[in-house]
Amino acid sequence: MSQLDLAIVGIYMVATLAVGIYYGRKTDSFKDFAIGDRKIGTVALFATMFASVIGGSSILGLSGKVFQSGVVFAFIFFGRALGRMFIESPLIFRRMENCVKDSISPGDILGYFYGKPGKLILGLATVVMYTSYLGLGVHILGYLFEYFLGISFTQGALLGISLVVIYASFGGMRAVASTDALQFAALVIAIPLLAYWGLKTVGGYTPIFAAVPKDHLNLFPHGQDASTHFSMFAMYFFPMMSV
Repeated sequence: MSQLDLAIVGIYMVATLAVGIYYGRKTDSFKDFAIGDRKIGTVALFATMFASVIGGSSILGLSGKVFQSGVVFAFIFFGRALGRMFIESPLIFRRMENCVKDSISPGDILGYFYGKPGKLILGLATVVMYTSYLGLGVHILGYLFEYFLGISFTQGALLGISLVVIYASFGGMRAVASTDALQFAALVIAIPLLAYWGLKTVGGYTPIFAAVPKDHLNLFPHGQDASTHFSMFAMYFFPMMSV
């Protein structure tokens, strides 16, 4: 990486830490820490959800899968969007409207319906699930910093997780929402610029479409049975089936 690249990475990391600490400095209660005292604006919430849901796994992971497998993977993954539209939103989230007002965590919501046993089960499941996610994220950060910055894997992992822990611990939800808004801004600026640079480098859309293998434009490539793809589509359609 050039000195400019390193400077951009460094500035971004410092800005993330500074923004998180600045906006989380007024946190003075657990309710404020957990949900920002319900005073986080709609735009900030949208940016937070966008940066969280449409993150690196969607931009790089899903795009890579479509690149490898073709439009069939885009068709399969589209089941998740339809599932959230027709199952999660009308059948699940709308039923939580009454209990969300007095809740500050998913455990409180489940406790509203199932009492302490439901709250305890969700707490244990959350610890197991997100400990795994956290470990995976730290592992990825370690490799990324090792590759791009030339430091050891351990140093990269410690650097990445320290950055997140510092602003999240001090500022809670306000800090997380503000840093996600910064990441959202980076995404909506960086991705179009990268797409433009890539198109300009290869000479426009025509060379790209000419290089796409014919099987990649087929919903059922290589003569595969349609039932296989529809079963995978259904797996993404129904909530939590693809986890």
